[in-house]
Amino acid sequence: MNGVASLAFRIALAALVALPIGGCCDPSPSEVPSSQFIVQTLNQLVDLHRAIVKVEFWNAISPTMDEAWDIIGQLRVDLKGEDRTYEGSRLRDSGDNKSFDVQEHLDQYLAGIEDQIQDRSSLQVLLHSETLGVSYEYPPDGKDVPFHIASIGKVFTATLVCMLAERGAVSLDDPIVDYMPESSLENLFVFEGKDYAEQVTIRELLTHTSGVADYVEDPVINGTPFLELILSNPDTYWTPEMLLAFSRDNQHAVGKPGDLFHYSDTGYVLLGRIIENVTSKPFHVNLHDEFFKPLNMNDSYLMFRSEPANQPKKPVQKTWLSDTEISQFTSLSSDWAGGGIVSTPADLLRFHMALRDCQLISPDLLGQMVTATNQFMPGIKYGMGMMEVDFQGLSPMLSGFPTVTGHIGIWGTHMFYDRTTDTYIIINLGSSSCMNTSFEVLIELMSTIRSVGN
Repeated sequence: MNGVASLAFRIALAALVALPIGGCCDPSPSEVPSSQFIVQTLNQLVDLHRAIVKVEFWNAISPTMDEAWDIIGQLRVDLKGEDRTYEGSRLRDSGDNKSFDVQEHLDQYLAGIEDQIQDRSSLQVLLHSETLGVSYEYPPDGKDVPFHIASIGKVFTATLVCMLAERGAVSLDDPIVDYMPESSLENLFVFEGKDYAEQVTIRELLTHTSGVADYVEDPVINGTPFLELILSNPDTYWTPEMLLAFSRDNQHAVGKPGDLFHYSDTGYVLLGRIIENVTSKPFHVNLHDEFFKPLNMNDSYLMFRSEPANQPKKPVQKTWLSDTEISQFTSLSSDWAGGGIVSTPADLLRFHMALRDCQLISPDLLGQMVTATNQFMPGIKYGMGMMEVDFQGLSPMLSGFPTVTGHIGIWGTHMFYDRTTDTYIIINLGSSSCMNTSFEVLIELMSTIRSVGN
């Protein structure tokens, strides 16, 4: 199954298991919340469907949807009688209790999630809205614990490029050959026998429309797929040129520049190299100079390449690739400009608030980043280093939830912003196997914050 179809499948499960069934916190007669029971049951379906699901998104989720409805039917839950829109998702049966306790509700809910995932994950949540007067973290003091943020790092890379554009050092519509040696681009953009490297622009790298392959998840024409190399060669230190060489030697371009959207970490490695060439500074120095130091992100750094300001350095949360804990694998150096940052929920909040307040780039460039024109998968669109989640697009059962913008990462990491309530959401599950659970948590957080706001 390709990466997008697999992710789509997991998110579809998450949308189903997060449906409001009865009261948000009401226990079933067996004292086990219905949503948790459905989670447990649906998770048993995942392995079966992973073996048979192929590429197409709707092919991926249709069997699951059918079986999920069967399960719900067996539970004798009359979903037709339930209001599954936003208004229906607000906490029910609250009676005269007007003071909804976010702390109590989310503590209980997230403790249940921890029981569900047991020891194969590293659950962290930060929910912050100055407008609503909500600031919640899980677990206590979890906001200051470092974790691998994965592809949330693409927001940092895209912001750096936009800062350079604002300073006149680059133009987003310039060809990348103006900023890169030809040797770095060799054979990366050859499609149907023609080399398109001279036509690729910076904007196309930012929006994943350059046609370049993705070294992380795309098929290989020879050798071992990249994620398998991470596990089989844990002591390998990957340089940016080694990552480009992997795509060059083992993969083909997927299209002409501008013709299609194809999510590519290889493209973001190229952006990192452009940043280095233009600034004459290593990528990690740019991160520290532009973000970590001025925003007091004192626990943030680019793993294997820099150190945080706070010393001694705090232990990083565990990270699971399938059944293997890899947080200390040197091979994670393969996450570079596409997602190699280690940070904390509190530090990510500082960055995201500064970005949204236009302290880093102009409103115009921020608008270009969040304007999502390409479909990543049904329900998720992509802009310039930013994703937009349309919950109704994930499932009609989530209609009425506002769109959020930000990014997700392979380890079940999320950094999103809901402008309707001025709410920042940061999630870490720490496992490639917990993407469905991470979206279940996101949906629950959205439901909770909307309840507070109303």
